[in-house]
Amino acid sequence: MKNIVYLVLSGLLLSSCARTHFGNMSVSSFNQNMVYEEIAYGSASSTRYLGFGGKSKDALLFEARKELIRNRPLSVGEQYANITIDRKKTYGLFYVETKLTLTADVVRFANESDSLIYSAHYQKQIEREKLKPNHYFFSVGDSVIIDPSGQSGIVYGLTEKDRILVAFPTEDEKEKIKKYPFRQVYSRVKSKNDMKAGDRFSYSNSNLNTKTATAVAFGLKRILAVSEYGSYFLVDYDEIEELDEP
Repeated sequence: MKNIVYLVLSGLLLSSCARTHFGNMSVSSFNQNMVYEEIAYGSASSTRYLGFGGKSKDALLFEARKELIRNRPLSVGEQYANITIDRKKTYGLFYVETKLTLTADVVRFANESDSLIYSAHYQKQIEREKLKPNHYFFSVGDSVIIDPSGQSGIVYGLTEKDRILVAFPTEDEKEKIKKYPFRQVYSRVKSKNDMKAGDRFSYSNSNLNTKTATAVAFGLKRILAVSEYGSYFLVDYDEIEELDEP
C-alpha cells in the first residue's frame, strides 16, 4: 500500500513540472515596400487554482496588447504587422499558469532615401533570438523595475549565464541595453502567490510588527512594495501574512 502511495505522489510531483507551448501568427502583406523599424513585445499571465479564478484567453490577449502598445507606441506613419501570439502553460499540483506573449513588427512605408528594408535596430533585435527567449518566471517583453535604481525597462532577452538583458528608452528614441542578475529584476506584469500589482497585503517586519503595503512588482524571492507613506522597499514572500480585502 505504501509503495502505491509513493508511486502516486511521485507521479503528481513529476506532473507539476509539465509545460506546453502553442501559438499562431498573422502575416501581413503590403502593396509597396516597407521598412521594418523594430519588434514590439507585450505579455500577460494568469493562474487558476483547482480550476477556479484566472483570466480568460481574451482578457489575457487584451492585457498583452495594452502592454505591447505601452512598451512601443506607434509614431505617425507606423503600424504593427506580422503579429505572433505565443501561449505557454505550466501545470502544477493544484494550479495551471498561462503566460501569453504578443509580438509584432513595427513597420512604415519605405521612401526614396531608405536603403535598408530592415533597420539596424531591427537586425540587432533579431540577433537576440540566439539568447534564451523565456525564463520560468520572466519573459521577453515584460515590463520590469530594477533594484535599487528604480529604473523601468523592458526584458530584452536572457543570457546563457542567467542574466537578464533589460532595454531602456533614451532621448534619441533608441534603446540602451544593460545586463542584470535575476535578484535585481522585478516584473510589473507577473503575479505570484496569488498576488498581483496593486494588491494590498499585511506583513511582519524585523520587529515582528504587522504593517500593510501595496505590491508594485514581483521578483523571484521578494516583492517590491510601497508603504502607506510612499516609500519603496523589498519584502520576502515568507514575511507576508495575508492579502487585504479590496
